[in-house]
Amino acid sequence: MYTYRGTMICETAQNIIATQECQPSLREEPVTLLRAAALRLRNEMKKLNDTFSAAIANVSERSNLHTQIARLPEELVLSIFTHASEASPKIGFNRLVYPYNSDPPRSFSQWATLLKICRSWSNTVRDFPRAWTSIDMSWPAFAIENHSRLSKNTPLRIWWDDMDKQATAASRWITDRMQSVEYLHLATGQVPLWDAEHVAVERFLSESLSSHARKLRTLRVMMGTPSDCRIPISLPDLAELNISHLRLQHSWCNKCFPPRLQTLYVRITSAVVHVTTREIYEILVDCPLLESCEFDISGDAPESWRSLAETSEIPIRLPHLRTLGLGLFPSSHIDWIYERIMPDILASVSISTPSELDEVMPFSIPSRLHDHCSRAYSLRISGPEIVYQLHDQFKHSIEQTYDHWTSPEIFPDFASVIKLFGSLQQLIIDHYIPSHHTAFVLALRSLNHLSDLRLRGCQTNLVNLLPDLCEREPLVCQKLQSLTLRDNRDWSWGMTPDDPVYITGKKVARGRLEKLLKLRLEQDIPLQNLVLSEGDWWADDLGEWRQLVGGVVDVVRSRDAW
Repeated sequence: MYTYRGTMICETAQNIIATQECQPSLREEPVTLLRAAALRLRNEMKKLNDTFSAAIANVSERSNLHTQIARLPEELVLSIFTHASEASPKIGFNRLVYPYNSDPPRSFSQWATLLKICRSWSNTVRDFPRAWTSIDMSWPAFAIENHSRLSKNTPLRIWWDDMDKQATAASRWITDRMQSVEYLHLATGQVPLWDAEHVAVERFLSESLSSHARKLRTLRVMMGTPSDCRIPISLPDLAELNISHLRLQHSWCNKCFPPRLQTLYVRITSAVVHVTTREIYEILVDCPLLESCEFDISGDAPESWRSLAETSEIPIRLPHLRTLGLGLFPSSHIDWIYERIMPDILASVSISTPSELDEVMPFSIPSRLHDHCSRAYSLRISGPEIVYQLHDQFKHSIEQTYDHWTSPEIFPDFASVIKLFGSLQQLIIDHYIPSHHTAFVLALRSLNHLSDLRLRGCQTNLVNLLPDLCEREPLVCQKLQSLTLRDNRDWSWGMTPDDPVYITGKKVARGRLEKLLKLRLEQDIPLQNLVLSEGDWWADDLGEWRQLVGGVVDVVRSRDAW
């Protein structure tokens, strides 16, 4: 191949030179003749290279037909490319990425290198409109127009993350195509909008979210954090739209929500807008197809916390609702709304109630959830929060929140609500608080089915629980099979392992654990699992503990997850 190509090039060169020499009438200088010959040689070389490149590409393309991926159906190949485009995040070094924002996909124009691998792939993808429906308004204009043209009549998915830049061309481009948009993500930076920007954004929303946006199914309006005196962005009336998924951050719809909503998430931290539980109730009434509804209202809104007058609303059935999140609202407001709804299945629940700093607040669970509590198999207490789970994957979270750091001593002791968990098999205490000792022991006496008890705290406090577990009449937690004692090493702030107090405490701790294990062994109900912390008071006597435990004795690091 190379010999043939070299011979052909040499013959072509000789012919060109001979042709030039046979034109004496031109009377040109030898330099001019030779340079003209070199130029013709370059042109011939380019033609040859192009011919060889085309031949190589043709052979390579034929070889691609024999690969495994070429045997896949065209629909599957297109699906792979489309998913890769939609799932590939565009994160730049100078681009702020903050919560509740979704990263737009890459432009398919950036996949040119990949598409050049195979001509058939390139042709297939270019003729597949769905591959070009995702558009990020930060792209160059030619890329946006290229995607819009190749998407043909397929509904568009648009991301616009820099609305605060007052891009009139971008807003007009989106508004003109809203009849073809099915997914719209709008966002600004984290700083509050100026008045002019605020007005411009609301004007754009009013124009774009008009009745002609019939194909819109997902709307995300993620505005920057407003200052205390600024109101969040206000959306126009959405009642005429067929939106199924709505996510609002520092924005609110003062009028009607879309009646076909399936998922709704609202986050507002402004003291100017007061979202009340009555408004939430009205949204649930007006949107009966809701499957997930979450409100994160963390601004100080005393107006919305005024006592609610008792009304005679008939509880509404919500057969589709699976997730309900409410916060921050006082317990009385949470109870009010739960008394007026009847969800068939609440797989996920989150409730947040505000607490006064340095004041112990009573903890309560809405009566509508008491049946779930009675069927829960696992309960986790983490400071001011409880999380309980049912065997069928249900997970409910209820917490009291504080504006600033507060002492754990004022966290609720949960004794009044633990009694609701009559079927509890697993109890996890993430931070054992000594002041709750009496209430905690009383709660343990009511847990007749508890088999797994996990405690984390300072070992100097955990050791005081062991004598209560040794009481015989009746035996506390008679069905207990697994005990975990995790030392958080808070004691190390005030003593060292060489201190006499530490050495004495270790001796007492060893004796109390030995008494507990022997008692259960004598009762023919030995523990099957004992989990201790690395380097704690009990970790040096593993051999003796294994003789008193029916199954496994394990040692873990204090910082390891449960």
